[in-house]
Amino acid sequence: MRKFAFIVTLLLSIVMVTSVLAAPAPKDSPLKVMINGKSVNLKPTAFQRGDKIYLPLEATAKEVKATVKFDKVKNLYTVTSGKNSTIIQASQVVKAGGVAMVTLDLATKALNCNANWGKSSKCVSLTVKGQTTPAPRASGGG
Repeated sequence: MRKFAFIVTLLLSIVMVTSVLAAPAPKDSPLKVMINGKSVNLKPTAFQRGDKIYLPLEATAKEVKATVKFDKVKNLYTVTSGKNSTIIQASQVVKAGGVAMVTLDLATKALNCNANWGKSSKCVSLTVKGQTTPAPRASGGG
């Protein structure tokens, strides 16, 4: 009888552990991105996971005219924006469909940008330091 109770307890423990491990990851929420006041369509799209915002490193760099190089031997990315270079360790990168994604904080530092996050609009707005955002066009009659 003790053997039977032990086996039942063991099986229930295994079922409970596997159900916790099999729980789905939090769903990523896609985000709109604007760079210097213009809407851009990044591939893959930027997303929010929990309280962090992720941007595709190379696609975002291309939009702000920065370059990204990956060193397979050292396992790090070098991002060059203007005269500034930033090293990003591969451990700081999340892969999404094989694409390097970095947090908004890391992207703004590496790409020499300021960022605004519109939580309700789900929009990330980047402004490259030293560049101006185009003024909104006046509308209406007159």
